[in-house]
Amino acid sequence: MVIQQRYLSFTIILVFLLSILYSCSGSNLKSSIIGKWVNKSGRESFEFLKDGTVIVVRKGIIGLVEQKPGNYKFIDNNRLKVDLGYWVGVFEISIDKEGQLSLKDHKGDVAIFIPEAMAKKREDFVTYWESASAYLKNGQYDKAIEDYSRAIAIDPNNANAYNGRGIAYRKKDQYDKALEDFNKAIAIDPNSANAYNGRGIAYRKKDQYDKALEDFNKAIAIKPTYYAPYFDRACIYSLQNNESAACDSLNKAFENADDKNKIGMRKKLKDDSDFDKIRNSNCYKKIMGTTEKKKRRY
Repeated sequence: MVIQQRYLSFTIILVFLLSILYSCSGSNLKSSIIGKWVNKSGRESFEFLKDGTVIVVRKGIIGLVEQKPGNYKFIDNNRLKVDLGYWVGVFEISIDKEGQLSLKDHKGDVAIFIPEAMAKKREDFVTYWESASAYLKNGQYDKAIEDYSRAIAIDPNNANAYNGRGIAYRKKDQYDKALEDFNKAIAIDPNSANAYNGRGIAYRKKDQYDKALEDFNKAIAIKPTYYAPYFDRACIYSLQNNESAACDSLNKAFENADDKNKIGMRKKLKDDSDFDKIRNSNCYKKIMGTTEKKKRRY
């Protein structure tokens, strides 16, 4: 009997504690949604005010802005009713550990929103990343490094930014710095074929052929249709005077590349002395012979 009473008392206390925890979590959620939330496309936002007012803004594809004020209230701890007059919606809401607001409607469709400050940071990141990528393409490597660094300061967990800066360092022959960035990119995204290929090229520039081949093979394993690691692997095999392996990799590179990249690879084949040892091979003559025929057509 005493045991039963103790068990009953324990159960009552547990239920009481859980109810407090549930109530607190709901209360925190109610206060946490106050502010402006923007979806990842930047075309829709919800601004929840303390007085129960909500302002919904939607941007059209041609820049038109539709702004609708309304009201919101919690039906229970994790369900929210939004009333814009002409439209009423009920959502299950939650905020994840990354601070993203999730709105799930009655159909089960989920919309993700982020705080306005976070959205602004993402916009700044994209601005710097696009600017850096343009500088990289134009051969302005110092400026590319500056803007990639600014992008990384905003989002230190973005593998693409480290990969881009690594390429810029490699273009400046700063191979150790390039390797540091490629290593960071791979640590963040172990399935980045671009980062493995970039690191492989840096190892090749440092004459570390075994490590380079390992990275090119890893990039191919991740993305078998990616032409670049096949081409870069062919370069290593050429340097090692392995004509058969070089030709096999070259053929696979051209099988997977589009016309634009094929033109770029043929130019490298012609200009890069690393391919000197296979210039008399049948595969080299076939690839470059195709180029000559195309030139005569025009």
